[in-house]
Amino acid sequence: MTRRLICLFAVTCLLIAACSEDDETIVEPKPGGGDRTAPVVVDYSPRNGETGLPVDTFVTVVFSENVDTNSVNDSTFTVSGATGTISCGADTATFTPSPPFAYSTQCTVTVTTGVTDLAGNNLDREYKWVFTTAGEPAWKTVSPMPTGRVYPAAATVNDIIYVIGGRPSGPEYSAAC
Repeated sequence: MTRRLICLFAVTCLLIAACSEDDETIVEPKPGGGDRTAPVVVDYSPRNGETGLPVDTFVTVVFSENVDTNSVNDSTFTVSGATGTISCGADTATFTPSPPFAYSTQCTVTVTTGVTDLAGNNLDREYKWVFTTAGEPAWKTVSPMPTGRVYPAAATVNDIIYVIGGRPSGPEYSAAC
């Protein structure tokens, strides 16, 4: 009987020593589960330094995991010098300019650490990049046509002739359009 008590006492001492709080740090999980991984930006468009973009370009950010859509807003996802709407679904956020971006303008996109995933983890760091919109189209009015005849309105953009309201006819305009 004494031997059993000594064995029981020894086992109890080992269990107490093994479960001592001095040897380990207890980390409480964040609300929403044990996810402690910060989301990161894995893709975006337009690319950093890209130029000549249309003024109605969308700005898109793709995250490494689903984010809290309420955390993606006009203070955590900004585009300098522009107003617009932000839409966010699961792991992708999109900025749609309204009105379109100005011509020949450098825009800076910023996504801040205020963006969080579904477990409340903040974005790993702030992301920032720039792109530049295209210059204003060079419209050259060529109406009335050089012959002085009255034809529908026409203009050229980047050396392409656009005719509005019909097609001129006559021997001097016999080339196929």
